[in-house]
Amino acid sequence: MNDSGSDSRTSLPESDDSERDPGELADEVDRALEALWRGSTIELDTLVSETRGGGEPGNAGTFRKLMDAAEEIGRIWSGSTVPPELPNFRDLEAIGRGGMGVVYRAKQLHPPRDVAIKLLAPRRRGELDRKRFHFEIEALATLDHPNIARVHEAGWIDDANEMPYMVMEFVRGRPVTVYAQEHQLSVDDRLSLFIRIAEAVHHAHQRGIMHRDLKPENILVTDDGEPKVLDFGIARRVDDQAEASESGAAGTTFLGTLLYSSPEAVTQGERAIDVRSDVYSLGVLLHELLIGRLPIEPAGRDARAVIRSISEGKIDLTRAALPGLDEDLRCVLRCAMAHDPDGRYASVAALADDLRRYRKREPIRARPPSVRYQFARFAQRNALLVSMTGSLTALLVAALALVSVLYFQTSAARDAEAEQRRVAEREGAKQQAALRFLNDMLSAANPRMGSGDPDVPVRAVVERAAASLDAIEAGSLYEPEVEATVRDTIGDVFVALAMFEEAERMYIAAQSVRAAHLPPNDPAHALSEHRLGALALRLGEMDQAQMLLESALETRRLHYGEDSGPYATTLNELSMVMTGRRDFETAHDMQQQVLAIRRRVLAENDPLIGQAINNIATTLVHLGQFEEAISTLEEALAFREQIYGESHPDIAETLSDLGFLYRMDGRHEESERAIRRTVDILTASYDEDHPLVASAIHNLAQLMYMLEDFDEALRLMHRALAIREYALGETHPGTILVSNDITVILSQLELWDEAEPMMQRVLEMRQQAHPEGHPDIAASHRAIGELQQRLERFEIAEDHLIRALDIYRAARGETHRDSLITVGLLADLYLAWDRPEQAEAVLLEAHEPFATTERVVPAGLIERLVTTYEALGRPEEAAHWRDRLPSS
Repeated sequence: MNDSGSDSRTSLPESDDSERDPGELADEVDRALEALWRGSTIELDTLVSETRGGGEPGNAGTFRKLMDAAEEIGRIWSGSTVPPELPNFRDLEAIGRGGMGVVYRAKQLHPPRDVAIKLLAPRRRGELDRKRFHFEIEALATLDHPNIARVHEAGWIDDANEMPYMVMEFVRGRPVTVYAQEHQLSVDDRLSLFIRIAEAVHHAHQRGIMHRDLKPENILVTDDGEPKVLDFGIARRVDDQAEASESGAAGTTFLGTLLYSSPEAVTQGERAIDVRSDVYSLGVLLHELLIGRLPIEPAGRDARAVIRSISEGKIDLTRAALPGLDEDLRCVLRCAMAHDPDGRYASVAALADDLRRYRKREPIRARPPSVRYQFARFAQRNALLVSMTGSLTALLVAALALVSVLYFQTSAARDAEAEQRRVAEREGAKQQAALRFLNDMLSAANPRMGSGDPDVPVRAVVERAAASLDAIEAGSLYEPEVEATVRDTIGDVFVALAMFEEAERMYIAAQSVRAAHLPPNDPAHALSEHRLGALALRLGEMDQAQMLLESALETRRLHYGEDSGPYATTLNELSMVMTGRRDFETAHDMQQQVLAIRRRVLAENDPLIGQAINNIATTLVHLGQFEEAISTLEEALAFREQIYGESHPDIAETLSDLGFLYRMDGRHEESERAIRRTVDILTASYDEDHPLVASAIHNLAQLMYMLEDFDEALRLMHRALAIREYALGETHPGTILVSNDITVILSQLELWDEAEPMMQRVLEMRQQAHPEGHPDIAASHRAIGELQQRLERFEIAEDHLIRALDIYRAARGETHRDSLITVGLLADLYLAWDRPEQAEAVLLEAHEPFATTERVVPAGLIERLVTTYEALGRPEEAAHWRDRLPSS
């Protein structure tokens, strides 16, 4: 939480003071004094000047009202700093005041930590103010990002005033601009810091929340260099026009901080703004970070002059006004702060992506492409190569320049001659035919689109095609969109062949071609983001996948609308990311939307409709709706068999899911038939070492395990593991899953000598794949602890179980099921180790959170306490806990 606790409100000055009432003046004084507290005198100077009327005696009464209002504000502020009494909190200290309320720093007793408590001010308790305050609570509760301050809890102080409050993470830090100056950060370090801020704001946007008050005071940087976005006090939903109307912002009052506000917010009010207003505010912040001052200096100017400069776009972003910045960074600032929202970056993600490109010395999207510019960026990335081939490069550049001149001269001649135009059209038709032929040839090598004949040397075909493209600089030979499309097609085939590194190289090259030749807001950029996001999803890189797909989705929404095929395609992939994150309800809602769109815009028998039906069924499984999932999958299977016949990878996808559900439903014979048919189809369609083949074999292994054919299950698991390690690598979630399943089977067979090194390997894989403190790492520690206890290696077992418990408590809480299971295992260990005193201590510690709440104590915890006190020879205490066991 920001130490300042400010909640900015800036109003356009009214033209006539004679009708102002004291309440209205109090609001304006409140805002002006708040701005003064932040260091800006504009609002107060303007208000005093107007109420004095430039010395006109007719306004003297109004000026006296102004002073009365200021005194009233003082009384309110002084009264609002009396710390409230809140259970579980002590040492409340006011650290900030704003137009909406007061912020206190406090110490929370359970769990012990420093927090910030925000209270709504007494005079801000009207219906709209309460609504805003509750929306801030709800908004923060839905956001889960390391660079956004978290809300811990909220409630009401039980007094006559019904004062709402919320408890937030307390952030010790400095405003981002101050931090950058104090630490003398380089330009690159400032950009790195800014990108993390942008990622946090984009996270909020993708959950439908605009911040609307982005400024240094609301972005603190901690001592370890982590930025935190704070104060969502005036945030609203992206599509919530009702809130904009209620706030009155469509009239003369707008919300935010004037010097960071977009032109449309200043001139048209809240109804006109969307996420691009936050893009503009971030552009102002970036300007301040890089130049050390605001693009509009307020010194010596009243609010109206500042408003006029913003609304008319009078911001100097020329070379002279931006000393020390190269043209690329100037282009980024111009695009972020474009006067027309349509000329800005379409999303915060697009702004952050351009800055990442800049840091990698790649061409940025905001800059108009030129041959010289493309070569300059290439030379910066490949300085050694350029220095070795300087003469040849100069010749090539000269030749390219000559060809460009000849091309434009020829184009002008064609424009003058009708016959030549017809010739040009015929030549264009030939090029399109050649492109279709090339795409058809490469698509035929794709098992999902062609015959899938494994005897065709598919890998060799696409590798030669890729090599021929890689031999030239991107965008230098073919028409840019032709080259990008060919590279995308080759990348798609590489994905189908599980050659993911090669696919990524093709997709990135296509993205670079588009970035170099298309304007920033061209919808073709979404093609690259979509493909790269879908690839990241396949590789289990969920954060990267979500960022790219959300950016592509926003671009497609803006250009095609939500009722369109491209939008549905990206939304479908994003739903898979939500499934991977176990946010099944969100995934299900997205998939229902995808199916509805596709049924409206596609033919009745389009394969994409079958895909949407299949995906819905998969999510229904995760939601526990098995019967509905089975009937939905059977519908998808019938739909796909009608299109493809009996054998196609899409049919295998549905059969695989059906086999899993039949297994869960106890229909084992039907399950085995479906899964074995899946393996046959995929083996015929792909290479034997394809990840989809591994998935089918893994499913079959799980069925064999359920049927207690452990030897066959183990054989199949090892086969699936070998494929996934080869195709996906050791740290892929699918590889780790199979490895863990193998440890389960080995333990079932009591093959401890084989289980122990495999468990250790799974732990190491998870430690590489996840950040420290991830629950999956705790699961491995717990499994190893159980095994070591079986082998009576008590000290090793204790170490692993304590590590697991620490992680679970930090990640999921003391009363979470995983934490309590681990407590039980640790108590069992101490009892087996003949250390009942330690068992007692760990069990009573686990019971403590239940003693202060009305939650039911788990029976397993009570049973172990009974056993422990019996082992300690304390029958009365054992009886006490036995009496607390729930009756059967």
